[in-house]
Amino acid sequence: MDPYWRIRVGALYGEQQIVDRGQALVRSGLHSIRETIQAEGETAFLVSREQWAERLLDVLDFAVEQSRDPETRRSQLRFRADSNAEEAISTLEAQPPEVGLQDVVSRERRRDKYEAKTTQKIFRNESALDNVEHPLFQTELALREIEIAKDILKSTSIDIDASSLPGKRPQAFIRPEAIDAAVTYTRFVERAALVPSVGAVGLTAKNLASCYQIFAETRNATAGLRILYRANSGATLASADALSLPAIAELPNGIAGGIFARFADEIERQINEDEQAWDAPKIASFKFAMDLTSRIAFRLNQDQAAGMSRLAIRLY
Repeated sequence: MDPYWRIRVGALYGEQQIVDRGQALVRSGLHSIRETIQAEGETAFLVSREQWAERLLDVLDFAVEQSRDPETRRSQLRFRADSNAEEAISTLEAQPPEVGLQDVVSRERRRDKYEAKTTQKIFRNESALDNVEHPLFQTELALREIEIAKDILKSTSIDIDASSLPGKRPQAFIRPEAIDAAVTYTRFVERAALVPSVGAVGLTAKNLASCYQIFAETRNATAGLRILYRANSGATLASADALSLPAIAELPNGIAGGIFARFADEIERQINEDEQAWDAPKIASFKFAMDLTSRIAFRLNQDQAAGMSRLAIRLY
């Protein structure tokens, strides 16, 4: 069994704002991985998972501190006292996961009540971080290429609210290494469960949005839409800026209309719900939906444009 399973569960808890429970699961999972390393020795399989878990635990530790700070609480309903973990878990149970996962969640919760009290820190050789084969080193190489491509795209971008357009858009030259880095990073994020955000703390959201920009520029704007949606699925907003004017213009009519319908429905659904239910993830989701529908507006047909006008009036 992959020892990283418990850490993946903890990351998903963190993404759903249940940071106390996620922190406990990731800490317990990291402890198990380090025990295995001490017993069996270092292997690429175990050391890589140890590094991924360390990264997640650092973010979860910070997210827990943020959730307990009254000045950072976005919702008085969700954080009424001291961000009680049991209260957060009961919130999740009110909207149970898909059939088949509830038993796993319950089992992990019971196991963690014991392990959270008995887990001791196991110190590791910090010089391992200097090894070029270490996952953190490899991740930094990929992000370096992604940042270079991001800067190039920014220098040639056209503002969505520009009052005039250039006769010819400057060509952005994206190195093949940047495309490979974007593919590698998106796969790594999914494999290592480095979710877009943990609690109110952003983790990989902005980097995933940059990866989508690279794909939209070098491949096609439609194929990577799932990555853009994923980047904006948490409590922190990566922004819809990654969906640039050229990318919007490239979208097939059916895809553009489908994006508008999907996020217009999302806006309708959220404004129909009780105001007290608004928390950080819902606010971020609402902002992203509004930004995306406004960006796609110039691709709408007459009926869709009328629907957008009615929605704007209702929001006003």
